[in-house]
Amino acid sequence: MKAKVQYDSGDHKKAVDDLYFAISANVRNADNLLNSGGVAPENKSEPCSWHKPDLDQLIKEYPADYRVYLFRGLYYSVFQRFAKGNEYAQQIIQDFSRAATLNPRSPLPHYFLGKSYMSTLGVLFGTDADAPEKRTKALAAYDRAVQIDPHFAPGYAERAEIYYEEKQYREAIKNYDRVIEADPKAGGAYNDRALAKSELKDSYSAISDFSSAIENKEELGDPGLKQSYENRADEYVKVKNYDQAIKDYTQAIKLLIGEEIFLMNIPQVKRLYPEYKNVSDDALCRKLHEMFFRNLKYEDFAKQLKDLSREDFDTFLIPDLLVKRGNTYLKLGDFRKAITDYQRATNGFAYGRKVLDRWHLASKGPNGELHLDSQTAEFAGSDSARFWVKEVDTRSTAKGTYTVEQYAVDCHMKRINELSFLKYNAAGGNAIASSDVESGWQSVVPDTLGEQLYLGMCH
Repeated sequence: MKAKVQYDSGDHKKAVDDLYFAISANVRNADNLLNSGGVAPENKSEPCSWHKPDLDQLIKEYPADYRVYLFRGLYYSVFQRFAKGNEYAQQIIQDFSRAATLNPRSPLPHYFLGKSYMSTLGVLFGTDADAPEKRTKALAAYDRAVQIDPHFAPGYAERAEIYYEEKQYREAIKNYDRVIEADPKAGGAYNDRALAKSELKDSYSAISDFSSAIENKEELGDPGLKQSYENRADEYVKVKNYDQAIKDYTQAIKLLIGEEIFLMNIPQVKRLYPEYKNVSDDALCRKLHEMFFRNLKYEDFAKQLKDLSREDFDTFLIPDLLVKRGNTYLKLGDFRKAITDYQRATNGFAYGRKVLDRWHLASKGPNGELHLDSQTAEFAGSDSARFWVKEVDTRSTAKGTYTVEQYAVDCHMKRINELSFLKYNAAGGNAIASSDVESGWQSVVPDTLGEQLYLGMCH
């Protein structure tokens, strides 16, 4: 903005200096500084935004200054995002190449040239037949940038991304190392290096890097911070540190709901969190306002949430996280919390109802598998539960035969009651035995299915 004001006032030299300073301060997003808001170059000039005539005039006035060619190349790079094919590619390459010729000691022309090659891939979403060639050219441009300036961190960052996409994870890690060496607080680089380490199955080192990313959350922003918590949780699951995984999934869910709560309504929130179903709407609004939107006037926040005319908000992000946390609770043997998370995902979001299976693998042994039904499970406070399970026989003599059983558990009295069962054959799924006569309440016997179910529901 300051540079454009200088330009419009007639001080073009100062405008060049100021614009170059702004670009140097934010190299990876430099093209946005020349974003006019349009989708194609326009032959006009107006305050507050740069247009083609402005940049052409700077080149006319300073033909030996490599910076003005950078500016015009970046200007056209913005429109390459919206272009069909490579409409502006030649102009971009020409301007950056001219800048490189005028100042062979600057890494910027080569860096921006590499970015221009990669930008067309983003537009075409992987459908570009020339993608391998463009990646090769981009990589060569980034190579040249860091050869000119071995401390040029943006060049290493872009090069690392290409190596990661090409599954050259060790090379990606080397380049992320250089980015972090230049900026020890580069949260994004820690997160991305951790992803590369995860691909190499180096989970403990990945966890360390995700932790560093979270510690440097200022550079991550809210979406990146949520993703780092989720990523670290995934790694904790791999090393069977389920308690830490649950803490991280919980934090990721909290951050994500904080972003999306304004799109929901009170009935949906209560389906997502049935523990609040008997709380007044106003009390729930105040709790959510305190948690997520303290800086917003309460009356405005409550009006949005209480608007019953608004349709339910749908997303796959929150259900997916809830399912991940539910799966982790299952690994800990906490069936109640696992089922509760599955029910949150299905009751709260249409996406969850469409994609989530009702049966969940709770345990697997040499003779069979135990599955829990999240759809029909009912909990009365913390003292009792009523639910269905499916026992699948995996022995070779009866492989595929399964029994569906309904149980009730009394946590307070430490007892269990089989309410009914149906046994099916493997071939056609036909019932071969059944009973709807309750077995009656029985004490939990150690080392039995009954104890497993009791502990899982009364965890």
